[in-house]
Amino acid sequence: KSLGQPAVAWVLARGVFGLHGAPLLDVVVTSALPAAQNLFTYASRYQVAESLARESILLSTVASVPVLVGVAAVLG
Repeated sequence: KSLGQPAVAWVLARGVFGLHGAPLLDVVVTSALPAAQNLFTYASRYQVAESLARESILLSTVASVPVLVGVAAVLG
């Protein structure tokens, strides 16, 4: 999610929709954000894989920081 989704978002936003500048940056940054907390909410509610959900959210948050900095440096 941290690398693949922003790359796909860039390709689609630039190639298919023809976005440039701030709108392109908005799309790519939004796609690079960490996993939503809904993942942990559902895991807690149904008591299934809570630790996996928690660790996934932590890792995606840590991984998103350098990706967001890189996206801002390249497109910003």
